[in-house]
Amino acid sequence: MGKVVGAMAALAALAAAGAALAQEPPAPQPLSLTNGSGLLVYCAVLVDARLYTNVRLKPAASWSHAFDPRREVALVCNRAKKPSYGPLALGSYSFVAVDGRVDLKAAEGV
Repeated sequence: MGKVVGAMAALAALAAAGAALAQEPPAPQPLSLTNGSGLLVYCAVLVDARLYTNVRLKPAASWSHAFDPRREVALVCNRAKKPSYGPLALGSYSFVAVDGRVDLKAAEGV
């Protein structure tokens, strides 16, 4: 009888731990890109090192998409000062012109 009670207590503890692990995932958060340069910007958006989409931003254009904050998001852009940007904190970013190339600048608070 004691073994049954002990097994039931262990099973109840496992069920409680499973319920704690099965919490709801965090809400998606936006990544917003704005082209503040006078140049066209072409970027590949990578999520967990895999291509998610290609983005083409004309001057003064914007792009935004919500991502799971647990994922690693990076950018690989043509005509950029750096070959890649990331991992990025989700938030707002702007491209600016620097010496005929573009550079990514974070908005305040990112």
